[in-house]
Amino acid sequence: MKRERWASRGLTVLLTLSGLLLSWGCADFDQEEKGYCKRHPSICPEANPGNPEAPESGPGTFSQVSSKGQHTLALESDGLVWAWGHNGTAQLGDGTTQNSPLPKKVAGLSDVKSVAAGYGHSLALRGGKVWSWGKTVSGSLQKTPRELPGLSDITHIAAGNDYSLALDQSGLVWAWGIDGAGLSTDSPVAVEGLPRIKAIALGGAHALALDSDGAVWAWGNNSKGQLGNVSLENRSVPVKVDALPAIDFVAAGALHSLALDRTSRVWSWGDNDHGQLGDGSTAGPRTQPGLVPGLSAIKALAAGTSFSLALTQNNTVRAWGNNSAGQLGNEEIDDELSPVETSFLTDAVSISAGHSHALAVLSNGCLFAWGSNKDDRLGIPGDLLLLKGFVPGLAAEVIPYPLPLSWACDR
Repeated sequence: MKRERWASRGLTVLLTLSGLLLSWGCADFDQEEKGYCKRHPSICPEANPGNPEAPESGPGTFSQVSSKGQHTLALESDGLVWAWGHNGTAQLGDGTTQNSPLPKKVAGLSDVKSVAAGYGHSLALRGGKVWSWGKTVSGSLQKTPRELPGLSDITHIAAGNDYSLALDQSGLVWAWGIDGAGLSTDSPVAVEGLPRIKAIALGGAHALALDSDGAVWAWGNNSKGQLGNVSLENRSVPVKVDALPAIDFVAAGALHSLALDRTSRVWSWGDNDHGQLGDGSTAGPRTQPGLVPGLSAIKALAAGTSFSLALTQNNTVRAWGNNSAGQLGNEEIDDELSPVETSFLTDAVSISAGHSHALAVLSNGCLFAWGSNKDDRLGIPGDLLLLKGFVPGLAAEVIPYPLPLSWACDR
């Protein structure tokens, strides 16, 4: 049975937090909140004038956001990179392994074109080169960004659990990390057996590539049929995904895959334990693509751990699958086996799906987040939410509707 919706409560929270948080800072708090600021001077610098540990002003407008696991990367419109959330493998790039509930500017990076957050590592694309930080195949931690040798003229990047991809201008795909099918290296190697590729995506340990003719290729782990080749056998060499029309966009979740065809319809395959395939059931896994009913006029996709997102041509967001932490953003915490609308978002231009949370960038550069706030992965300090009791009946780490997180949201 559905729980009571938090619609009116959610709207109150939405309006309150846009003024309250002011992009991860403090506003006019009551006495209890002022006490919090005194105990956490790095979070509320204006409450402690002259504090040498106070961070610089927060980010402004964003152009892209990325999450795969429990941390988030956000690309500011001016090319700076911000990171927050879980940091157990140094994936925030700040030289430590301490979690951060607030965004930290990733030092040494500027003029960045795109970012990709894996489960325990991070990537940034800058000047045709790839920078990485976090967990390595050898087990060591790269605590600050470093340029990866051997890569140039890169146009796209993707990150999975322990696996990374890069696409160069010639349409060649490069891979490094652990792919679930035998690859284990920290040095990029060319992926053989592919035609000219124009887009790439990574799930937990499987990869998708879209060629210039609209065909989809897949390789890596296939334990749940996420390669779409009517098999459960892992593949180290790319296989063509049959039973698909010409495709324009691909997305890969932990154990499932999504594709957007040239008529704006969505296809899905792989694991379906929480209804992430959107076919109205939890039957599966499904080893070949099938249409997601009830979806049309879609322009982008994102796939997380057992849930899926779709960005419509009207700039709203549809979501389906696992919703135990409110990651569908529909003010519920029950799984949805068919697409539902994410609340409050009417002008989204970019979406990302993490382990159990999701994010969206609006046309004005405002960033919204929702779902699990464990390890403060949403960029909202959990104890700030507890002070106000924003989500009745739920822990502060469960936020079932989008909340605004950046300066642009207050404009």
